[in-house]
Amino acid sequence: MFKINIYGKVQGVSYRYWFKNMADMMGITGCVYNKNDGSVEALVNCSKDDLKKLIELSYKGSKLSDVNRVEHYLLKDTISINNEKGFLIKY
Repeated sequence: MFKINIYGKVQGVSYRYWFKNMADMMGITGCVYNKNDGSVEALVNCSKDDLKKLIELSYKGSKLSDVNRVEHYLLKDTISINNEKGFLIKY
């Protein structure tokens, strides 16, 4: 499992919905949510190749977003997110 942090103008611009659509199209499970610092964070279950592609896509984002930085981390422990079924937007 990987954690992805996306920085820039990513809240209030439908970024989480866009990210969910990308993850769904790629068959990636996990969740995405807003952070208090104005960034967006995603927890994703995917291969390293899919992670690389998702990060590249993350810079494009929704039409109104403006992404200036994307960071990713490998999480040591796998976290169960909605029983591995699909991709969720958390509020």
